[in-house]
Amino acid sequence: MRSLLLVTFALLAAADAPKKTDEPSTANCIALDLKNNLLTVYGSVADDAKTFRLGFAEMQSVLYSANSDKKETIANIFSSEKLAIRQKLKDDCLTFDGTLANDLLRKHDGAVSLNFSEQMLCAISYSDLPKVVQDGGYKEIASNFKRGHFEVIAEINWTKYSFVFNTFAPESFIMRTSKNLSFLKEESIGMLALDRRTNSPSRARLYPFTKIYTNGTGYSSPILITPTIDKHTMGVGFIKGFDWIVDYRRSKVYFRKNHLGIDLYSGVSHKVAVNEEQIEIVRTSDSPTDYQIGDIVVAMDTLLVQPENLCEIYFRLLSDNDWRPLKIKVRRQ
Repeated sequence: MRSLLLVTFALLAAADAPKKTDEPSTANCIALDLKNNLLTVYGSVADDAKTFRLGFAEMQSVLYSANSDKKETIANIFSSEKLAIRQKLKDDCLTFDGTLANDLLRKHDGAVSLNFSEQMLCAISYSDLPKVVQDGGYKEIASNFKRGHFEVIAEINWTKYSFVFNTFAPESFIMRTSKNLSFLKEESIGMLALDRRTNSPSRARLYPFTKIYTNGTGYSSPILITPTIDKHTMGVGFIKGFDWIVDYRRSKVYFRKNHLGIDLYSGVSHKVAVNEEQIEIVRTSDSPTDYQIGDIVVAMDTLLVQPENLCEIYFRLLSDNDWRPLKIKVRRQ
């Protein structure tokens, strides 16, 4: 059952802060956080602090709550809207309380700034937008706006591709398997990935050093090719290396390079997920290894996986590219 609840995205105090000429006032911003390529913003519900996952490619903003009876209104820097309530997720170790999504981001009467340099998500008025773009050194990047998301155009081997701007995806780039991709002859690594639709392994390939061009500048970035997705995707591993301004009214996107850098290839890493309160291996190399798709991690070093330490072990395995120093025990299904 869905319902509605009052949510306030807290504004940052800026009375004593010096105002920059190339950025919006911090009075129009909310705090942004990035850990393990998980992007969140902060708000409050009835003065209780809450964390919301930021989903530029998600259709609907929601609040996860066990209380489905209250009916109030959401208020934030972008709009005043009613917010859907859903039961809180239990099975993923992700400690957020809801999602701030495309429906509210695009209803703001102005542009939205995703500023990793200042760790802020900001609302920019249309009267201020030209100055912020010019003084901040932003450049327009080719884009397509669709219902519920927008896509950024990038070039690989003189071929243009559209990538969904997806702040839920931790990888840099994920592309759907196709024999027509322009870089298939480049160096690659065989991978296996769990296909949730069939609950069985599917073959994927990782291209670790592909050159991707945006506005004439090339960046080396890993690209995962897999049949398990429907659309080419640009994820946080690349997005975080830039500051972005999204003008929904005029269907334009601006960006500039920041100091954070993008994720580069650092060796083949296994990927895990929490499924039914277990840590499951969902991606690995297709060469012989000690692990297979669907294996359940039951211990790491001297720690047995238990409910009280499951999330600690999960995040350690998620963030560590090299499992060789670890003593990991698995149960094969």
